[in-house]
Amino acid sequence: MRMALKLMLLSFTIALIVYYPPISRNGDTDPMKSLLKTLPHHLFSSFTGFWASFPLPRVCRKPLFDWYINRYGVRLQDIETDPYSFPSLADFFVRDLKPGIRPIQSEIVSPVDGTLRSFGDIDAGTVLEVKNQQYAVSELLGSEALAANFSNGSFFNFYLAPGDYHHVHVPIAGEVHSLSYIPGRLWPVNTWAWSNITSLLIQNERVAAIFETELGNVAVVMIGALNVGSIGMVVPELKPIVGAPDIRTVSVSPIKLRAGDRLGTFYMGSSVVVLFQSRFKFSTTLNPEQKVVFGQSLQQ
Repeated sequence: MRMALKLMLLSFTIALIVYYPPISRNGDTDPMKSLLKTLPHHLFSSFTGFWASFPLPRVCRKPLFDWYINRYGVRLQDIETDPYSFPSLADFFVRDLKPGIRPIQSEIVSPVDGTLRSFGDIDAGTVLEVKNQQYAVSELLGSEALAANFSNGSFFNFYLAPGDYHHVHVPIAGEVHSLSYIPGRLWPVNTWAWSNITSLLIQNERVAAIFETELGNVAVVMIGALNVGSIGMVVPELKPIVGAPDIRTVSVSPIKLRAGDRLGTFYMGSSVVVLFQSRFKFSTTLNPEQKVVFGQSLQQ
């Protein structure tokens, strides 16, 4: 028991360093980068998920949850349930919002509460976000055939911090017709990693759901990260292919979803990239690195 507690404490300490590293040197000589290169990402994340799911007596929840709420700026006013009623930290991660608190503002909306890191047009199949973060859509989706639909479309990149609401919703009404699982590492996706890890999003494990909509094809890509215990989706065909050693794409029984319907869940913070086959006018209220909420309009 004591050994388990020590391991839990060690895991938690490293998790904090990863999310808020105290050093920000660039290049491969960065001690943080060297540590993360050698860390067994999936094993470490599984262990973190294990201890985070451990049920806690209520007397232990309050100091831990209070620390977490203050550290990560959790918006308690958005939660209907008593925060201390959740049996574990993992259950608190996937808390629901108060009913009706996120109205759907237009036909195309933010699928998450989080930070809109970047958005723009896709040029010749390439997404150019910031320095170090250029990648081909085919690399993101793991398929040249799927990527061909998005070669001159639009993209949004959202970051979910540890304190954000962790469910992912449908950005536009449509019908899911395929799912892809792309294996990879589990680098952190926080601000440090965004600045220091080249082509971060195409290195990490991810799941892509492809929709048919009135604007053509839309891809919602849920990207894993260090300490993300798992990615869940409402589409049942996902479960058998997650964890496969290679890229897997499956057709699914058609599922019609409305804008705002729940699509999936992250267990701790991560990123979501949304690709549109069509280009459209972005809302004039949007700016890179601004906070957005689920249901907020993305279109002009």
